[in-house]
Amino acid sequence: MSDPNPNVLAIHPVIEGFRLNPVAGGKDLAAGVCTEVLLAMGCRVSVWPLDWSGESASEKIFSRHEIFWGDQGRIQIVPTCHTPDLQTFLNVMQNPSGPHTPDLFCRPLDRVAQMLRDYRPRLIHVHQTQNPLVRAVKRLDSATPVLLSNHSGVISSFIGDYDWTVVPSHWMRDEIVARHPQLADRVQVIPYFLQPEYLLAAPPAEACAGITFIGLLNDDRKGLDLLLTALALLAKAGLNLPLHVIGEGKMLAAYQAIAKANHLDVTFHGKLTTAENRARLRQSRLFVMPSRVENFPIVYLEALACGLPVIGYPPVVNELNRVLGGEVGASFDAAKSGPNVLADLIRLWHETKCGDFAARSPAVSARVRELYSPAAYRAAYRQLYEQLLFP
Repeated sequence: MSDPNPNVLAIHPVIEGFRLNPVAGGKDLAAGVCTEVLLAMGCRVSVWPLDWSGESASEKIFSRHEIFWGDQGRIQIVPTCHTPDLQTFLNVMQNPSGPHTPDLFCRPLDRVAQMLRDYRPRLIHVHQTQNPLVRAVKRLDSATPVLLSNHSGVISSFIGDYDWTVVPSHWMRDEIVARHPQLADRVQVIPYFLQPEYLLAAPPAEACAGITFIGLLNDDRKGLDLLLTALALLAKAGLNLPLHVIGEGKMLAAYQAIAKANHLDVTFHGKLTTAENRARLRQSRLFVMPSRVENFPIVYLEALACGLPVIGYPPVVNELNRVLGGEVGASFDAAKSGPNVLADLIRLWHETKCGDFAARSPAVSARVRELYSPAAYRAAYRQLYEQLLFP
């Protein structure tokens, strides 16, 4: 008889109640819910905090990026490298800027065979798009199924090696199957969910005005530079729109300099709480995040739940228009269009379409809260886990 409480190896997911890195976002919370579901099923979960994000890999490993820390309970931390003991590893993770021994900077894939022997997982769940661990596991002829949650807008280079893949958007599933038709029966859509604050229905806020942007500012993927340039073009044409930027990151100073040089009315709020984000959105007229790369940003759902139409990444906006049964925003393709096109879209929606959308926004918000609930997310992942753990 199989163990009713199987071991699961999770590649850097998180769990509610642990301390979250301040720069972590909604996808990290989604990974945390996955861990909670496994624990609720009675599984023993081991966390292996790896990261395979190119140049930032070592920075993320040792800065606790996207990892919660706290009382372990039924969660045990798997040391990334060959260290003298687990406590040494944890000390480094808690103090990433301190001195490190050479042993800590090793090749984690060298540990795969030992990890499989020590933890004997019945399932491995990877939350990193470009993680080569799956290939190492398969080389060992392991029968352990490996599940990928492809959170990124980039398709994993190792997608064909996974036994099952979950994506949060239908457009991403279509993209994967178009490139890899043999995976059609092994890719499932489980959309992201709204946090509890956004599930609360509320009357429309009064005197809504301006634009809100929410996103990490570590690079240009979220397109804040495009938005600032578009607002500068509108300002020169006589339309001055206030912008509220929520988020932090190493490019913050550069974006502040652009806003100052163009005399724009921009408020940089830094990172806010969920309740503060919701309050800010409910005081705005339009949400704009002209991303260059995305998968399915949770902030689009949050904006719609607060009654705001969105301008953003074409595949996502088009999918939301289809799923929600009407126009809930406009797509802007940063790869094909420039700030002048974005400026025209912002003017059109600010002056005309936002008013048209206002009459439909209560119904749209209600539909978003219904479709994208934590309960639906948990139920979908539980069903998948049961399928993979107890075939």
